[in-house]
Parts: sequence; structure tokens; C-alpha cells
Amino acid sequence: MQGLPEGSAGPRVATASPDLGQGLFQAIFENAAVGICQVAPDGSFLRANARLCEILGHAEAELLGLRFQDLTHPDDLATDMVLVGQLARGEVDRYSAEKRYLRRDGGIVWAHLSVGCVRGADGAVAYFVSVVEDITTRKETEAALRASEERLRLAFQAGQLASWDWDIASGRVEWSENLAEIIGLGPAGFGGTLEDFRALVHPEDRERVGSALAAALAGQAPYAVEFRMVRPDGSIRWAAAQGTVLRDDSGKPVRMVGFDVDVTARKQAEMALADVAERYRLALLATRDTVWDRDLVGGTILWNGGLRDRFGHDPAAATSFDWWAAQVHPDDRPRVLDGVRAVLEGGGDHGALEYRFRRADGSYAVVLDRAFIRRDGQGRAVRLVGAIQDMTERRRAEETRQLLLRELDHRVQNLFSMATAMVSLTARHAETPDDMAVALTGRLMALAKAHELVRPAMRPGTAATAGATGLCQLADTLLAPHLAGAAGRLVTDGPEVVVGAPAVTGLSLVLHELATNAAKYGALSVPAGKVLLSWETTPDRLLLRWSEQGGPALAGPPRREGFGSRLIAATAQGQLSGSVAFDWAPDGLRVTLDLPLDGLGP
Repeated sequence: MQGLPEGSAGPRVATASPDLGQGLFQAIFENAAVGICQVAPDGSFLRANARLCEILGHAEAELLGLRFQDLTHPDDLATDMVLVGQLARGEVDRYSAEKRYLRRDGGIVWAHLSVGCVRGADGAVAYFVSVVEDITTRKETEAALRASEERLRLAFQAGQLASWDWDIASGRVEWSENLAEIIGLGPAGFGGTLEDFRALVHPEDRERVGSALAAALAGQAPYAVEFRMVRPDGSIRWAAAQGTVLRDDSGKPVRMVGFDVDVTARKQAEMALADVAERYRLALLATRDTVWDRDLVGGTILWNGGLRDRFGHDPAAATSFDWWAAQVHPDDRPRVLDGVRAVLEGGGDHGALEYRFRRADGSYAVVLDRAFIRRDGQGRAVRLVGAIQDMTERRRAEETRQLLLRELDHRVQNLFSMATAMVSLTARHAETPDDMAVALTGRLMALAKAHELVRPAMRPGTAATAGATGLCQLADTLLAPHLAGAAGRLVTDGPEVVVGAPAVTGLSLVLHELATNAAKYGALSVPAGKVLLSWETTPDRLLLRWSEQGGPALAGPPRREGFGSRLIAATAQGQLSGSVAFDWAPDGLRVTLDLPLDGLGP
């Protein structure tokens, strides 16, 4: 229903001479399912049917007082006037367009408009005939569809998601534009066939992708696979693909549709996490610590393999705090539990405790247990992660070092005492100064040889330099400085026993202490005194007996245990893994050492 500016004329002339029966025309006009109207050249409505009145929301009497320009949406009016002008001038016979009308109630209605005209004898437009079809519902549906497609496009873009459609019969593959963007191809960069797709898959992944496709087509499994795609620039993108196979009535696959998701960021994160986990695993192997993770909310503890490797416990069975507490030495447990509570309640982020931890075989290890604490927003501890370090050998080495330092001090004092005694003894027996010098030099050299046997024990962490030696030779070397060259003052009796380098130092310390004590207080302190050193073996033990005879009478054990006695006991029990017994008999000291043979071997 359009108008025409006055005076417009066109080359086509139509005569308004209705041949159709007036009754039939009127019935069609009034009962048509579309709006129909006659419009004057200036745009005024001349006649309108009921359907048009319904579409525009006006009564016919109201429309006859209006022009179509009054009811056309302002944004569509200019285009509408151009088309009307072309029809009026005869440049077109008719035209069709989609436009918006303004309803009487203020609403907007979309219409499909078809316009023709009837001309007078002079060729001028007598009136326009317009057919108006309400397409508002269709337009709203199209708009909703476009909005949905835009939301889907944005969702695909945000999620790096792209769709594809494979026509199995023709082999053609169509995919969305953003898939080309993900892969790094231009819109025309994909050939559109399955082979073109395969060419983009990383060579190491093609067989796996092909197997997944074959299984999906055969109905054996859904199509779901992750693979790498190689961009034209050589860079790699990871894709996760899923697809659905469509089949005909016979079950034959005819089409496959699906989508790909760019999971490169996730894959890179997974690989980075795996790298961190591997470095963590290697770090644990390097430190040899036993690592634990305690969930304070869930009440569970997880352990790494160090619990089994270092202490013999099964990590799968050690899942509670109570289990751990039961392994702490009973004498340490109250202090340790108090320490744990203090660490948790103290507000700090770390803590450390040292205690004895029971091994699976029942023995105890000295451990240093360090923990780091994770707290929630209110400062409450919710998780502890820590590592237990076995300090047993280090503690033993430290104790040995302290013992040896004390022994060094004791030995230096003894050396001065022994040197003084040797000088005095030598002076009493030497006839000339030269004789004295020779005798004294020999004794000091013998003492130096003995010192060479015990010197490795004075160097913690250093391998012994002495090789294996016989027990008899060892005794002769160590006691020679105390015998003043007198024959028969040392009597040895026993089978040949070879003492390996690790045990030489321990036995040297024991025999040296016994000889020094005998030289200062016992049988070797008087000319008539002597020492009987005897030993016997069983299949797995060595029994070594030191017996002094002819020395000063003893009144019983000393009131206070001397350092030498303590050193002998500590060495026998610790380094030599045996035992020692002292008998302070009136006629002389007797000492018995019970040692395992396997600890004496080379």
C-alpha cells in the first residue's frame, strides 16, 4: 500500500476496467487471509480489507484518513519511497519488500509487501494495489535463531570449540570458520576432505585417530579422542574431538557430526604438572626422605615409598595419626605430641621435632621430622606436609666424634705420662746417655707404630688406612712400648684370627687402653708383672681374655669408673657390636670381650 508523488507517470499504461464480477471481487477482497488495500498516488488509503485492519490495529474508517507514510516505520520509509517511485515511473511492473508498520497500539508489525498499480487511459497511476502478509512471527523466530546462533558462536569462540560435519558417502568435510582459526588455516586453507583432515593430524597421532574413527563407524565405541594438529607454521595445537555417527534405516553410517575443543592450554598445564611431579619424585629419591601429607580435616595421612624403604612399614596401612603416634618411642611420645599441638596452635607455618621412630623390625631410628603447615582464612591448620629424615647414622657419627675428641684429650695426657715414665724407666736401666737415647727412641717409635693403628679412628668419615692384620701381631705392636724390651711380659695364646681394617681401629683402642692402664696402675707398672692375652673362637664368636699377673694387689673395682673403662665398653658394644666384662680380682685385672666374628673380617 504505497503512494506516488503527484504528477508521476510511467511508460506502462493500464486501464481500470474491472471485468470480474463485482460480487466475486468483493468476496475475495473481504475474506482474503492477507491484507489488501487500494492506495491513492499520494499514499492515502482508498480502501482496506478486514485482514489489513487487523494487522495494523485500525478500523477501516481510521485508515481512510491516513497515508501509508504515516504508518511506515521511520527506518524503512526512505527505501519504501524509492521503490514506489520506480513503480510509478514504470521502471518496474511490481515490487516486493519486507518492511515494518506502526500499529495503532504502538506495536511494530513486520510485513511482506507486494505492490502493483492500475493506470488510467493516460498512463498515469490511478491507484496502487498492495497485498500485505504479516511475517512478524517469522521475523521474531529468525531473530531468535540469529541470537541463538550468535550466542553459540560466542560460546564456541570462548571455549575454543568448533563444529564439523562429515558426509561419509562423498567424503566431504565441512567445518566452522573458527575451527580453521584454531588450526591456523584461512577460510580457504582446508581442502574439505577426510584426507585433508588426516594431513593436519600429527604423524604420531594419525593411527590412533584412525582407530577411533573406525571404532565409531563400526558402532564399537563413541568417537572421543585427543590428538595434536600441526599448523602450517609448524606449531602444535591439541584438540579433543567428539562425534556422533548418523545411520540410515539399514544401519549403514552416512554422516558424522561433532566438535573439536582446543585443549592446548590444558595439555600444556598437564605436561607442566607432570614435569613438576617428576622433579618432585627425583628430589625425593635424591634426599631419601620419608614424605608424609596429613589432612587435618579428613584425619588421614598419606606416605611416600620412603616409609617402606627406610623403615619397613607398608604406606597403605599407615593412614592415621594414631598409627604414627604409636611408632614414636614411648619415652618420647608425650614430648612429641605436646610439640605437635604447640606447632598447630602456634600460628606459624612450619615446625620440627626430633624423636625415636620405631622400624618394622622393632628397632628404633633417631629421626628429624620437619613439617610445613597450611591454614585456612581463619588461621586454622588444615593440612601438614612434612619429611622424616633418618638421623641415626649421623647421630652415631656425632657421638663417635665427641667420644674421639675426648679420647684425643685423654690420649695426649697419656702420651705425656707414658713418655715421662719411659724416660724415667730408661734412665734407671741405662748405663750411659747413649744407651738411654737408643732405648728411649725405640720405645717411642713402638708407641708411634701403635698410634698408626688407631689413627684412622681419629678421622671420622675417612676410610681406615691400615690393612687386615693378625690378632697376635696387633697385640705385639700395641703392647711393645709398655714392655721395656723384657721378654716374657706378654704371653699370647690363641688360633690365628685375621682382623679386617674396619675392626682394627676398635680393637686397637681397646688393647691400647688396657695396656696403658696396665702400664700406669697394673701388671706392667712393675718389673715382675706380665699380661696373658688369650682367645678362642666358636663358629660365630671370638672370646678375647686379658689377664694381668704379678702387679699391685687390687682392692676391688675403682670407686669411680674411669674414662678408659667407659671407652672400652663403648667401643666393644658400639663399633665392635659385642660386649665386655671387667673382673677386678685381687691378683690382677681380668677383662673378657665377646665379639661377633663376622664383624671382625676384612
